Amino acid sequence: MQSLPVDGIIIVSSPQMLATMVVMKCINMVRQLKGIIVGVVENMAYFQTPEGERYEIFGPSNGTELVNMTGAPLLAQLPIDPALTTLCDAGRVEEYHAEAYDLLAENFINTLKIKR
Repeated sequence: MQSLPVDGIIIVSSPQMLATMVVMKCINMVRQLKGIIVGVVENMAYFQTPEGERYEIFGPSNGTELVNMTGAPLLAQLPIDPALTTLCDAGRVEEYHAEAYDLLAENFINTLKIKR
């Protein structure tokens, strides 16, 4: 942040408490450097079965806590998706599509419109 121009930062975390603690340190560093936190993304937030059941494999969400801490919007809670892993491993990630990522893109673009 000190040697490259940065207009904003997106905080990416996961529900594990250790990850949240590391992210909190990053948030404090961004604040000390007078950075702008554009939004929060919670990765691996849940696993959804084909029947629609949701399981919080890594524990309950910490997204709300991070939103409260940063004052930035929650851009998305991304699921664990074995299809993404399969396509990444096959070198075909560009074939992946999921609504959660559409929502992330939409929220990110809308946040940028507000910040400008």
